[in-house]
Amino acid sequence: ILCQMFHIWFCRTRATSVTQHPLFTNKLTLMAMPWELGFIAIFCFIPEMEVVFTSGLGLPIEFWCLSLGFLAWITLHTEFLKFFARRYMAGRKSFLGKLAW
Repeated sequence: ILCQMFHIWFCRTRATSVTQHPLFTNKLTLMAMPWELGFIAIFCFIPEMEVVFTSGLGLPIEFWCLSLGFLAWITLHTEFLKFFARRYMAGRKSFLGKLAW
């Protein structure tokens, strides 16, 4: 869920970098963030959910670090794809640009 929460910010535009696009303009996305944080809290920190998901109470720090590693990968991958789209597929004039969009 943590990676999905940040992935929504990266997929808002096809070519504009996350650093160039205003982050807080989409009200629906802003309302979804507390819901996702609530799901994380419910699934990870409520002892009764251990029975439902057959997991231990809370998550060890290794799992959080693994999630942050995937988050870093998603960030780098998405920004690279957007850079590639801006540089080589601008205006859909190239052959690759026509295939991509």
